[in-house]
Amino acid sequence: MLMLMLFPTMISMVRFPKKKVDTNTKSNAEHTPIVHLYTNHKTGTALAHAIAKESPFFVTSDIHWAGSMPAPRHQQREQFVVNFIRDPFHLVLSAYEYHKGDQSKPEEWTNVAMRIDNHYNFGGWQGTNAVVREANLYPTIFDEQDGSKPALSPILARESYRDYLRRIPLKQGLLAEIVRSLQRDLPFVLESYRSTLEPSNEISVCIEWLSESPSCFQATWEHVVKDVFKIEGFNSSTVTDPRKHFHQGAYKLDESEKMRLLSDLHDLDSRLFKGALQRVSRELPCNRTCTNFTG
Repeated sequence: MLMLMLFPTMISMVRFPKKKVDTNTKSNAEHTPIVHLYTNHKTGTALAHAIAKESPFFVTSDIHWAGSMPAPRHQQREQFVVNFIRDPFHLVLSAYEYHKGDQSKPEEWTNVAMRIDNHYNFGGWQGTNAVVREANLYPTIFDEQDGSKPALSPILARESYRDYLRRIPLKQGLLAEIVRSLQRDLPFVLESYRSTLEPSNEISVCIEWLSESPSCFQATWEHVVKDVFKIEGFNSSTVTDPRKHFHQGAYKLDESEKMRLLSDLHDLDSRLFKGALQRVSRELPCNRTCTNFTG
C-alpha cells in the first residue's frame, strides 16, 4: 500500500512483493491503497490531495499538522509511504505567503482572534498570540530610532493571524513565520527525514524537486514510482505527468520577488536566530538538484 503523508521532511517507502492489482474487481472496499502520501503544513498538501483524488484505488493522502505527531513508520510489506520534506527557507516563505494571502479557503485558525487561547481546535500555537509573545523575546531590528520597541507590533483587539500579517511590515511578518516554523514545523521535518536514513521502508523526497521545473517533476516521480516502488498495474502518469500536477507544487511568486524574500529570510536567520534555519537546510538534501537525485 502506498501512503502519501504531507510532511515537509520525507517520503517513506515500504517494499513488498510484486503483485498485479485488478482495478476492475468489485472488492475495492476491502482493498488498501498501495501508496499513501503523507504531508505536513506547506510541504505539498495540494499536490498530494490532487494525485490521490485522481487515482483513489492506488493512492490516498493524509495531512498531519506540525506539532501533532511525526510521520508514522509503516512496516507492512504491501505498503509504500511517501513523506514530503522542504527546505526551511522555502517552507517559511511559502507559509508566510499562504497565511496572509487571498486564498478562497484560508485555514480556519488564521481567521481566529489571536487572543483566544481556548478555541475548540486551536490551542497552543495556532489561533493564539503565542507567535508574537515568542518573537518579542528576540532583539528588535525594525526600529533604528528606538531599540526598546518589541520585534513585532502589538496585536489589535480581535485581530486574526491573517489580518495581523497583512498589517505589519514585511520583515516582521517573516520573523513571525520563522518563529512559528521553528516551534511547530521544522522539528518534525528533521525527525521524519532522519527516520529515513536507516535501512527501512522509507524514502525522503523534497518538494523542491517537484517544483523546480516540469522535467524535474517528471524525473523525480518516475524514479519513485518505477525505480523505487516498481508498482505493477499502476498508471504512473497519474503522478508523473507534469501537465496534470506540476502547477500544484510550483511557486506562485515571481522569481525576482521570491529571491528577494529569501534573501530577507537569510538575513533575519543570521542576525536573530544564529543560523537556526541554515543548520536545518544543510542537513536536508533539498538544495540538491533533481538531476543528482535521479542519477
